Amino acid sequence: MDSSFFPKTWRSKEVKVSEEEQNIPLGQYNLVRVEKKFIEVITSFVQSIFNYEQIKVTLNKKENYNTASKGYSSGNLVPESGHTKFHFAAKLFNDQLYEFSVSNIPATPESSHIKIFFTVLMEYLFHFNDIITKTLPVQDGRLFASSDFITKSDIWLYNIKRTIIIEYIYNLFNTFDKDYNSEPKLFPNQIRYNIDLINLIFDFGIELSTKKVENKEIYCGFIFHDDGDEVKFNSVKSFKFEKQFDFGNFGQLKSYLEISNGQNIFFNVTNEKITHLFITKDKLNEIYLSPMGNGKTFQSRPLILSVQGNGNIYFLEGRSDQNKILLQIVNSQPLIRDNDFIKKFIYNSLEEFTTVDDIKLEVFSKWIMSLSQRKHGTSLLFNNITNETQSKLVKSIQITFDSGSFLEKRTLPYDLSLLDSITNPDGAVIFNKNLTPTHISTILPIGQNATGESGGARHNSIANFTNEFSCLGIVISEDGPITIFKNGKKLIKF
Repeated sequence: MDSSFFPKTWRSKEVKVSEEEQNIPLGQYNLVRVEKKFIEVITSFVQSIFNYEQIKVTLNKKENYNTASKGYSSGNLVPESGHTKFHFAAKLFNDQLYEFSVSNIPATPESSHIKIFFTVLMEYLFHFNDIITKTLPVQDGRLFASSDFITKSDIWLYNIKRTIIIEYIYNLFNTFDKDYNSEPKLFPNQIRYNIDLINLIFDFGIELSTKKVENKEIYCGFIFHDDGDEVKFNSVKSFKFEKQFDFGNFGQLKSYLEISNGQNIFFNVTNEKITHLFITKDKLNEIYLSPMGNGKTFQSRPLILSVQGNGNIYFLEGRSDQNKILLQIVNSQPLIRDNDFIKKFIYNSLEEFTTVDDIKLEVFSKWIMSLSQRKHGTSLLFNNITNETQSKLVKSIQITFDSGSFLEKRTLPYDLSLLDSITNPDGAVIFNKNLTPTHISTILPIGQNATGESGGARHNSIANFTNEFSCLGIVISEDGPITIFKNGKKLIKF
């Protein structure tokens, strides 16, 4: 087969084999290569989809595993030092059991969408084993692989990312009940979105994220209601297209794209037809800052596709309380995040510093996450400034908050608006123990990064400051990631 069939990056993905393995018969040697590449691909896929530095994938291979069982999974995310872990296993090459353990997962034990991801991954391994046992011949009691099988396995592994993502989305919407409580079973209770529609949604989202209209990035969104009548329950304003048109047809949609933003103005899709345009009661945001909005009304848990330009795609589940981000695609890289875990980590980090009550701390943590979702880049420091600290600041504007109440329910919309207005990419905001801002537009001295890692000027200056004054700092990048520093050390980045 012509090597151009595969991307060069895939063809050049060589695996290391030992000198002893190189001396075994060719068929067994080929199988060793397939096995090593398989393990490498599975491991790197898990690490990349969470995009998290601390995640760790380990493998324990058991020889002579004689059982009719294909494998197992732990079935649950297990708590582990503030993170979670998940175990799953599958019988693969020569009836050996391959036990994978994924630790330091950035998720809470209640994160059902992440549990579904691992369950789907395990099912993928089971199916791979079925293919192997049906395809490979046996020689001297052991499987061996031909060069043709090497090519077939490359195709199989090359498609793993797309396959698992499609199955992940499919199972999320076809296995859980409307309250999102039932245990995952990898067969549907009632088909809501068939696999062909999931493929179409995925492909069309990718297509829209790579196109431009009149040289402008495309921002648009689609909500897939099972019943078009549900539009009225989910909108404050809507209009119906007299002539419905096909979802997935860029030519038909092109002239309408500028009227949908994929945040609070959406196209409704029912039976693969675009039927309405409507305005939702709140912007599409998993972080709900009560009482800022009017609440959600998505009782039927629709699948939502939001395309946000520059290669950014979001797949969400509409909820009656808060929407759930199931998958992001950023510059072709699929990412799964658990915002409950991120919020909890921010909350716990601030709790050691602040004296405010739990309700205010919860709102403040959500506000920091909302900055990330809105890609509102800024730097936040938490320190009671002294004269010594003040003298180390290159530039700063000191402010005094003139109200006794801050982040209270009655003033919350105004307080959050104020916080948004005083945060900017060019200067840090410093907060005291009451989480009220004391200094804005603060320029910090830049030096060698206290973490010993490379980073931009903003990250370096925050690392240095938190190291010198033993405090907490949070950096939100313009492209979304949140990095937390404490006493000069980077605690986490997500």
